[in-house]
Amino acid sequence: MKQADRLGVGKYYGLFACMVASRTWDDITGSGIADKNSKLDVNRLQEEAVRQIPQISQVLNYIPRQLILILKTNDLLRGIECSLLNRNTQGVGTFLNMARYCLSALTTHKLHKSTSLRKTIVIYYTYTVCLLKLKFMKFLYWVSLTRLGGYCDKFLPSHVAF
Repeated sequence: MKQADRLGVGKYYGLFACMVASRTWDDITGSGIADKNSKLDVNRLQEEAVRQIPQISQVLNYIPRQLILILKTNDLLRGIECSLLNRNTQGVGTFLNMARYCLSALTTHKLHKSTSLRKTIVIYYTYTVCLLKLKFMKFLYWVSLTRLGGYCDKFLPSHVAF
């Protein structure tokens, strides 16, 4: 709830999660989020979105404009990726690339505001750690697309989606 307050969505955190994930609340709280949306899921989500238009408008009014820009960019990139027939990626590769660019922009902004050598070193260290995490996630994603990913699924619990 603390993170929802920092984003400005407060009590609408569930609706915000549904908006970001393009999933129903049942899918998010259940174990079905790793599965692809079926046509029935898409229809159900669209019907629910129509009923929630006033609340969706409130959420969009609460969150910072920069976050709306990031969400819209992610949505557009996902649409481009889908139209290029790259359906296996489910937007993960695009999301990781966008996260890398956002990280780079934030680091550049923080470096311009930095006033001491110590702060600059901390900024570079944080950037490097975050970049390594993104590269590791990209590696795990790549593994999940290969035969090795299918092999690893045998050892993971059923609720863990690779």
